[in-house]
Amino acid sequence: MEIARTLRPGGAHIFTTPLVNKDKPSERRASISDGGIVYHHSPEYHYNPMSAEGSLVTWDWGEDIVTHIKNASGLDTQVVALDDLKMGIRAEYIEVLVTTRPIEAE
Repeated sequence: MEIARTLRPGGAHIFTTPLVNKDKPSERRASISDGGIVYHHSPEYHYNPMSAEGSLVTWDWGEDIVTHIKNASGLDTQVVALDDLKMGIRAEYIEVLVTTRPIEAE
């Protein structure tokens, strides 16, 4: 995983992705094989300003995304849900993911 390769010790990768499955396991929607795209569920596309077709959704991520990231990179990830009406923050997909690379022992 490129995040693990490029992240310096003590660094953090902060990102968002829709966790549409919330408390359910992640599900692969589409993958690539030698014969082209394999659809595991009906195709879904997200808006893409560079393509009228949109961007193919390949995963419906759940909170087990942290396990997928750990298995792919060896790094730990924390899911932070920011939900604070005083700050005007309330939405369906408000999770922020923080993947960290520990400082290496000397």
